[in-house]
Amino acid sequence: MANRRLIFASGVAILAMLGSVSFAQRTHPFVGSWALNLEKSKFEGLPPLMSETWTVTAEPGGLLRMIIDWVESDGTPGHVDYLTACDGKVRPIQGSSDFDAVKYEQLGPRKFRSVLLRENKVVEREHYVVSTNGNTWWDTDSGYDENGKPWTLHLVFERRP
Repeated sequence: MANRRLIFASGVAILAMLGSVSFAQRTHPFVGSWALNLEKSKFEGLPPLMSETWTVTAEPGGLLRMIIDWVESDGTPGHVDYLTACDGKVRPIQGSSDFDAVKYEQLGPRKFRSVLLRENKVVEREHYVVSTNGNTWWDTDSGYDENGKPWTLHLVFERRP
């Protein structure tokens, strides 16, 4: 009888864990596939991108996998794939010559900020707000170009089916 209770309790614990992972995957506003809406976006101080997409998945341990693909104005493609969490910890990024680490923080239920770093120096700041219906994501990015001139991007992403 004790073994049955132990097995039952273990089964309930596993189901609860799986349920919480599933719940986290559904509720985190970043999780999903996103495409940049160029017509609604505004580029100040930098040439506009040709495209950008994000695929965000919930991973074990509360992490988020961010897969970002973009095409610069001159046709040069970019790609990064990294794990992060909205906990303020610096995590490495590989695949970019502009940055090598990122730090995400959650400011509210649908508000976040991140800092992109290169050799422990801030190179870009980003502020994200996800709409209440979860279908639009406003992203304001700022930094300085190689000549020290400031730039700001006002990006609008829309959830893809």
